[in-house]
Amino acid sequence: MEGRNFTPVRELFPMILAAKAPLFLCGACAKTYHIAPDDVVPGVKIITLPTLAAEMPSRETITF
Repeated sequence: MEGRNFTPVRELFPMILAAKAPLFLCGACAKTYHIAPDDVVPGVKIITLPTLAAEMPSRETITF
């Protein structure tokens, strides 16, 4: 993904992984696209909506 005045995701992703920022993958999306936990890069956690909702109060930002 690229946008005007934004650093491309392919450049940001390695930095986010290196910073050990929490990365979540929507469980419903993973199921729809047949993505198993072993298919995602280390550091990405497949979660459900209740888990995401529980994370929200403790975060300054959440990006989808």
